[in-house]
Amino acid sequence: MDKVKRMPNRSYGQFCGLARALDTVGDRWNLLIVRELLPGPQRYNELKASLSGIATNLLAARLRDLEANRIVERRLADAGVSYALTPWGAGLREPPALSARDQELA
Repeated sequence: MDKVKRMPNRSYGQFCGLARALDTVGDRWNLLIVRELLPGPQRYNELKASLSGIATNLLAARLRDLEANRIVERRLADAGVSYALTPWGAGLREPPALSARDQELA
């Protein structure tokens, strides 16, 4: 079986919190997956149905990446596997606090 070619991880190469967060969740589809999981856990097929246009192999790869970065966790239950946000992933619900400089400009 052929292996799926993985894109190399891109990085902004900056050390501020926003750049580091985008290094983790900034890939295409990642934030949409997080959005779908904000209300609560979902099974793979529910995510696939709610994200029209995403390829099955891409959804699986993005879920693996989000799980490796501790944003999403895979849960095993009697009904099968579901995906849920970790506490860190759920923290993406709130916008980051503005710095004093940003507040002055707003």
